[in-house]
This record gives sequence, C-alpha cells and structure tokens, in this order.
Amino acid sequence: MPVVVASPEVPLKVRSGPSTDQPKLAEAPDGTVLQALEPDQTVRSKVGQQGQWLRVRTPDGVTGYSAAWYLRLQAGGAVSFALPVSFGTLAAEGASVEEERKLVHADDLTRIHGIGPKTAAALRAAGIGIYEQLAAFKPNQLAPWLRARHIRGRYVSTWPKQAQLIIAGRWKALAIMQKKLEKHNESS
Repeated sequence: MPVVVASPEVPLKVRSGPSTDQPKLAEAPDGTVLQALEPDQTVRSKVGQQGQWLRVRTPDGVTGYSAAWYLRLQAGGAVSFALPVSFGTLAAEGASVEEERKLVHADDLTRIHGIGPKTAAALRAAGIGIYEQLAAFKPNQLAPWLRARHIRGRYVSTWPKQAQLIIAGRWKALAIMQKKLEKHNESS
C-alpha cells in the first residue's frame, strides 16, 4: 500500500529500526510516495498516529522504518508524486543537504509494453516518473486518467504488473509477458 510523506519542514528519516535511536538509512522529502510493507489494515491503523512506526520502502529501494505520524494515506486516484531523491552516494561523499535533495533521472517508462514516448511524457508531467509509482496504481485508476487526456492505453491493465516485474528484476518473466502481449496485438 502506498503512503505519502507529510513532513513539509524537514525530510522524513527512514531508519534501520522503529526508533529515533536507530541509524538513519535515507531521507524522503514531503510528498514522496513510499511503499508500506505491512498489511493494509495495519497500515491504516498506524498512519498519522503519534508513537507508531511503519516499515516502508523508498523509491530508491531502501527498506526501513519511518515515523507513522509523518505519513498519510495516498488519496485514491490522485496522480501527484515526487521523484526519488539521491542520498547514499552524495551523503557518503560529504555533500550538503541541498545537493542531497537534487532529483535523480526518471525511469524509462517506455520499457513497459504499451507506453510510448507521448504517454511516458504525459505520465512524467503528472509526476509519475519511476516504476514504483506506476506499480502502486490499480488499472482502474490509470485508465480514466488516460482517457481524460485523450491517450490510448491499450495495455494499461498490465502496466502495474510490468512495473512490478521490472522492480523485482524479473526480466525473463517481463519478456515472456511482453511477448504474449505482442502476440495478442498481432492476432487482433
């Protein structure tokens, strides 16, 4: 379940354990979408609650714990995301906080079958620039958004699954899925 950082003053810290005494692994600025790694019911009960900690994964793939009182549930159907922020390498080299907040490049969304350059540009303009963001959607959330922008999304129902396969590094499974989609396209 995706959750959104609600900490406008300072970036939210992702820690190795559920306490401020634990080492900081990464930071996520306000508006960043994190993937909650606990059951949906648990996430709903913890988000926004003082003293609660939630196990999360950042867009960069860092897994740890964050203070649940600085998180909110992602509004259903909302299309507003922050791109990932680079921390590890820059921080290790002694970079300033300003440099750490510099945005890194977006993922190549055209690797997903059915997303061409025009659709990828529209998604990036809406703030969807990384596979984790696309994977967090349900097809019924994406399809109406695409129709409203007069963008064909023939394989939109497969986009989140394709993104999940990319995130997991399951390239063979992705190739098989995309080959089946291509074959279906040829027979239609």
